[in-house]
Formats: sequence, structure tokens, C-alpha cells
Amino acid sequence: MPRHCLVTISDPAFSIGTQVMLYSFFKYNPGFDGDVVVVCDALPDAHRERILSVCDARFVSPDPRLLEAVLRLKGIESRLEGIYRRLFSLEAFRLADYERVVYLDSDIYCAGDLSRLFSEDEPLLACPDGFTYAEQIEARLEQRAERPRERYGRDFSRTFNAGVLSIGAPLLGEHTYMELLAWLEPGQWKTLGPGKFTDQMLLNVHFDGQFGALPAAYNYMIFLEAYQKLCEPVSFLDARVVHFAGALKPWFEYDTDLLAQRAPQFIKFFSAWRELLDESGGVAGAETARARYQAQQEWIRQYNEQPIKPVGRLD
Repeated sequence: MPRHCLVTISDPAFSIGTQVMLYSFFKYNPGFDGDVVVVCDALPDAHRERILSVCDARFVSPDPRLLEAVLRLKGIESRLEGIYRRLFSLEAFRLADYERVVYLDSDIYCAGDLSRLFSEDEPLLACPDGFTYAEQIEARLEQRAERPRERYGRDFSRTFNAGVLSIGAPLLGEHTYMELLAWLEPGQWKTLGPGKFTDQMLLNVHFDGQFGALPAAYNYMIFLEAYQKLCEPVSFLDARVVHFAGALKPWFEYDTDLLAQRAPQFIKFFSAWRELLDESGGVAGAETARARYQAQQEWIRQYNEQPIKPVGRLD
């Protein structure tokens, strides 16, 4: 039995992300000899084949107890519609046969060695979330009083993003799993904060600040890039895990002008993700190749007709 396990969740909307995440993981961690588990409840064969094309993953259905609790909660909590599968990440805590389990969201790509996530002893490792980064910044600016510390329905001194988790043996198994499931009881759930935070909210309330903080390079959140850079000496070149947390996902097409105006920081990461998609065999076929060739020809033509000239120098 392998000592380590990499876990993610997937569905038809995210399977292309799962493909790139797993491909990039093995690209930068070729020596990983643990298991790969994909938790899913309704993943058609074509989507499973896409994932299996990049690694030998094992598909696992959510435990019936979790599925029943989540579906019951979805029936009475309208905000969970469309996002309830995020709670399937709790399955990572049920994998008691491993010494260490690492959970990664499927809207992630890996860009470096992640062996540290599998070798630490701390029971739970994660990166701070936006609330915690903001408070660290405000403390430096002496503006803490302007922002309340309440989130996820509680007051916390520190909280984490649930997209990257490194979980040690003391937290793996039925005991922790059943404690987490208890928060899915409707009465308990209503004591928590906004339902849109799903598993992140639940896990933060349960562990109540008891986690080891990873460097931002292990969960480089583009949406929070400026926060992370203000809190740590980190560059996008240092990122080992790049996380498309939030609404913008690299598998969607966006108006390029609007993206450049409102979210220019995403553009380079979208390009990197799509390079990985191509490498993984995600885009193929004569029509795709022809369209790309024609687009490149058109770009060259326009550039030759209207060259882009410098307007200054950095020195």
C-alpha cells in the first residue's frame, strides 16, 4: 500500500481542469509513487478517459453518508445549487490507509516540486485565505479596526484557503470524518456563515485556526496575488501551485479586451494553463490545428502592417 495519496474532486464541468492539474503534477513530480484518487458522483466515461489519459487515477464515489447529507442540505439551502460538490473534498479525511493525503482543487496547475506537502509532520497544512492576508496587511498599516474579523460565521485570528490541503495521519479516518459530517446537519450548517464558502467554511470552523501555514508559493491565488505579495516575498515565478480561485477559469473563453482591462493579471496564467492543456493532449485534431495556424498567420500579418514600437526604456 502506498504511503501517500493525492486527492481531488471532479465533475463534467471541471474534468478538463482535473486533466491539467494531474498532468502538471506529474510533470513536476515524476517520482511520486502514491495513489491518485478522484472523488466524483456523476462523471461520464468520456470525462474519466480524459483524466486517465494523463495518469492512473482511481475514481471513488462519495461515501453514502456524505452524499446523503450533502443532497439533503442542497434541498433546503438554495445557495448550494451548482456548488454542492465542493463538499466532496471531505472525503480526503476518510482515507485512513495513508500516512499523508494531499488534496488539490481541480482549478489548479502545478509548477514545481510538491514533495514538501507529503513530507511534513504537522497534522494540517494550508495557505492563509484572503481574510487572513487582508488582516496581516491592515495590521501593518494600522487599519485593523476598519475591518471586522468575523468570517464563516465566527471570529477567527487566522483562517485558510481549502484549495490546497496537506493532511497527516492523526486527522485521517472515521473520527475526524464523522466530526466533519456533523457540520452538515441542517441545524449546525445554519450556524455557519455564507454558504458560498462550502467546504472552506466548514473546515475553518471545525479546525478553528489549528493549522500550519504554508508559504504562498504552495497556493498562489491569482485573485489574491497582490495580497500575497504584500504579505510574503513571493513572485509568480516562485509559484509551485497556481490556483484559479474565484469565478475566472482558464477553460472558458473571455473577451480579451475586457480581460486586459479588468483582470490583466490572469492573462499570463491562462496562457500557461493552456500550454499544459496542449502538452497533456487536451486539444487535438486537424480543425484545431488549422484554426491556430490561421490565427498565427493573421497575427503576423497585422504585426507587419502595424509594428508595435517601444514608447520608452526601463533604464
